[in-house]
Amino acid sequence: MDPSVIWEPTADGDYLLEIEDTSNSGGPTGIYRVEIVSPKNVIHTALVSRANDWMECPRTSSLAVPQGNRWTVNVSILPGQGNTYRGELNIIANGLPAGVRSVSPRVPSGAKLWPVQFVADQSASLKGALVTLEVVPIDSSHRLKSRSQQNIPFINHPGGDAWRTVRLNRFVLGVTEPAPFTIDVTPPSVPLVRGGELAILVKVTRREGFNQPVQFRCDWRPPGIGFPPTQVIPSGQNEAFLRISAQERAPLGILPIVVVASTVREDFNDYVGTGHVRVSSAIVNLTIAEPYVELTSQPESIRRGQRKQFVWTVRHKRPFEGEARVKLIGLPKGVHLINPLPLLTKHLKEISFQVEATNEALLGRVAGLSCEVVVETEGQEILQRTGSGTLRIDPKL
Repeated sequence: MDPSVIWEPTADGDYLLEIEDTSNSGGPTGIYRVEIVSPKNVIHTALVSRANDWMECPRTSSLAVPQGNRWTVNVSILPGQGNTYRGELNIIANGLPAGVRSVSPRVPSGAKLWPVQFVADQSASLKGALVTLEVVPIDSSHRLKSRSQQNIPFINHPGGDAWRTVRLNRFVLGVTEPAPFTIDVTPPSVPLVRGGELAILVKVTRREGFNQPVQFRCDWRPPGIGFPPTQVIPSGQNEAFLRISAQERAPLGILPIVVVASTVREDFNDYVGTGHVRVSSAIVNLTIAEPYVELTSQPESIRRGQRKQFVWTVRHKRPFEGEARVKLIGLPKGVHLINPLPLLTKHLKEISFQVEATNEALLGRVAGLSCEVVVETEGQEILQRTGSGTLRIDPKL
């Protein structure tokens, strides 16, 4: 491959370009060609295997869409060499067969990976098509060239690496026979707060005669958001909860979330996806918001056999109605809370827990205590963890 470099002069003027053969095999009879062109704004869309050793992974890089259903993949967004465009994008699918459409939220600036969903009508024909995924700048004043690529390694098992690959500039999409189930996610009616958790209802609708287990996961994982591992909805059940969490510095705003699901087989691992029927939920929006409160405390101490009030200062960041339940978590062995636990309202400036240390309480300093706050709004509980307290357990006098 011929080398290339992006060079930006620091000032106007004349410059001299020198060429050196780093292998020291050059000479006066050598022939070299130099091309100097202005770089263009180019962004590639790519389907990339997420499996170990780069092996083929239909679960993450194939486009098989059952009739009357959905499938979602994560598309890599790769800026070309010298690309300077940093704005928002739309992803447009070209070449889709009749009865198939694509759905993708607006791509934020700087995103390297983004979910794209394909939806096949019940009447869509069973057929394949060669498609491209084009990125289009939101700001129409910018000119941007878009290319699609997929590298297929000649290896279909873990372990080792491929000596040969095929690079494609189009993706193969196929409309397949109907899946025996669909999966849906209830759009969250309340935000997920920083440092908090939220339970979202996931529901499976089964076709007549299908009563096998269904497993689901979130392959699309926005930064700062935590998701559980693969979950299974057993035979005879149709619902489960997806419990997600947000780090304390998770990006604020609206993020897309989507669940992918598949049939369960004991003879094939679902990680690669071979031999499984796969579908996805619709893409729904999740709002990441500031926490309701922020709790802090001064270092505290307690002696064995003593009861004491552990006071925490409340800083309100978002208003809420009613009363929130608060629990102190992380207490060491032999130290426990005395009921009733405090209730928090939007007017309180501090709360206190009554704690008791038994004669078996572990002596010494314990750090990392925090408070679990549960706010109920619109019929749904929002759990938030906040604070970092310290408690020292001293011997009994």
